[in-house]
Amino acid sequence: MKKNRPKANSEQYRLYLKGSAIKRHPDDNKVMATRKRIEELKEKRAFEKEWEW
Repeated sequence: MKKNRPKANSEQYRLYLKGSAIKRHPDDNKVMATRKRIEELKEKRAFEKEWEW
């Protein structure tokens, strides 16, 4: 039997999301670090584009 999805923005929903993320990625910290790095690189690139001569 499939569990029902909790209401969005509730405490249970946050835990639900956390649980599904853990199931998908056993190495979640590495995934988050990579995502963060990608975001930083995107920001850097956007910043450099703004200041191109």
